[in-house]
Amino acid sequence: MNFKQLGIDESILRALNEMGYTNPTPIQQKAIAPIKEGKDLLCCANEGLGKTTAFAVPMLQKMGKPESLEDRPIRSVILAINRQSAMQIYGNICQCGRYMGRVAAVIYSGVSEIPQVEAINRGADILVATPLRLTQFLEKNLVKLDKVECFVICDADKMFERGLLNDIRKIKYKLPKKHQTLLFTEVLSSEIRVFAQKMLYRPFRIDMSVRKRRTAIATTRVTNREQRKIEKPKRQVNKAEKAPKLNSIQVRKYTRIHDEFRMDISTPRTAKLSEEAAARIRAKVQAKLKEREEVRRKANRANKTNNTINKKTEENKKPIRRYNRTRGRGNRKQITKE
Repeated sequence: MNFKQLGIDESILRALNEMGYTNPTPIQQKAIAPIKEGKDLLCCANEGLGKTTAFAVPMLQKMGKPESLEDRPIRSVILAINRQSAMQIYGNICQCGRYMGRVAAVIYSGVSEIPQVEAINRGADILVATPLRLTQFLEKNLVKLDKVECFVICDADKMFERGLLNDIRKIKYKLPKKHQTLLFTEVLSSEIRVFAQKMLYRPFRIDMSVRKRRTAIATTRVTNREQRKIEKPKRQVNKAEKAPKLNSIQVRKYTRIHDEFRMDISTPRTAKLSEEAAARIRAKVQAKLKEREEVRRKANRANKTNNTINKKTEENKKPIRRYNRTRGRGNRKQITKE
């Protein structure tokens, strides 16, 4: 199958020929038609299969060539995981839309905002962004997404590992109700399925991922069947090695340490830290706990002093009762002095 059989515009075909793309990949053959029809897409595929051209080509064709006096609002938003992937997607879109007359812009964190804002104000049909920088621009009202027609999420599994799904939801709420969403991921886990159910509406699904099986590579292979049947001796655990039971206060303390330890790590959970990095993070956590304890002690001291002062003032405010004794019984007069 050729790109011509998919019904692609001649200007895009010309750009694809210059890029060296003559025949579409399997993922492009399956994805271009439903994206042109305006359906939502859930694609699970590995890297290097041509996912960017799979959504860039139909996106440009739906936009068409711009008119001379046409305004340039943002009509499609593409979210990338980091700066490198954002620049790669931006370059591919610029090459595909070379002869279409459409303009793209890219924004990412770690750089000044001024040139990025100027590029958007000049007029950009397609915006490639990282989630953190786009949320910052939305909070400052530097970007308007009222006329977005297509919303693309690349590498959803990696964004889940870095905790960026809440930022994606915030961006989703700023978009109009009628728009097309395309979600690409390498691993379709249970969390991403739940996320896709909330983000997509009756999506067209494509599953072309190669699932890597976990294999244990042994240096020495056991060929004798009798040796395989031998069971390993069970380890005898002493009572001293058993972990002691923790109180409710200790459990809260350890959970708090675990939460701060997890927040300080920027790498995914599967990564292994070195001993030096783990020691640094533990030192940071211990320092934070000491600071919190000092703050609590100061607050308790301040409360004690305030309570003592209040008691003294209340005692002074109480009236002093004295009795003036006279002759005879029952002739006592009560005198109050404040």
